[in-house]
Amino acid sequence: MRRRVVALGLAALLWGVQAACLKQLGAAQSAGISRLTVPNPQLVKLAVSDFDNLTADLLWMQVIVHNGEQLVADGDAMRDFSGMYEALDLVTDLDSRFREAAIFGSWMLSDAGKVDEARRLLVKSMHQHPSEWIYPYQLGFVEFLYARRYIEAAEYFSRAASLPDGPAGAARMAAGMYAKGNKTDLAIASWRNIHAKGDARVRGFARRALAKLGVSVDP
Repeated sequence: MRRRVVALGLAALLWGVQAACLKQLGAAQSAGISRLTVPNPQLVKLAVSDFDNLTADLLWMQVIVHNGEQLVADGDAMRDFSGMYEALDLVTDLDSRFREAAIFGSWMLSDAGKVDEARRLLVKSMHQHPSEWIYPYQLGFVEFLYARRYIEAAEYFSRAASLPDGPAGAARMAAGMYAKGNKTDLAIASWRNIHAKGDARVRGFARRALAKLGVSVDP
């Protein structure tokens, strides 16, 4: 009985949200602009109850469609990425295990010039799942490719490398970021550690990187 009541409540909520969104979008659509309108997060969380994962999936699909519409829009003036962070934040609140929403969502936000919001989304997920390497690893790429904050990128890559099942390349990325950020001492220390622990192929990478930093090591 409770599930039926909740389902009816969810249907009513979604209908109301859709009606409100259509009203708000009328002017934008007449101008050829697509906008993403996000319902009140607290209202959604209260209403969906046992259907939080389903709601997260539906909202995620809306985000993907909206992002695609902006990418093919005719000129920057016709693009509107507002509401995307709020939608992704709600998706990952409803389903904190929805890894794809955080990872791919951070790419979407970064590509849209919303690097601070991409960072905020990933930091939240990283705090929710501190033992998972994927979130600091992705943060490293956001800091490197979009923010150009090389030291911060190095620290995130280093954190990813230290976590269970962290990718082997994360430590090398950290060392490279330290070098790019002119932290030569940290870069050398990182490459020495990689050289000491790696196989023959990895030691070769480390030797070449150290040579560029003016340091020679035995094979």
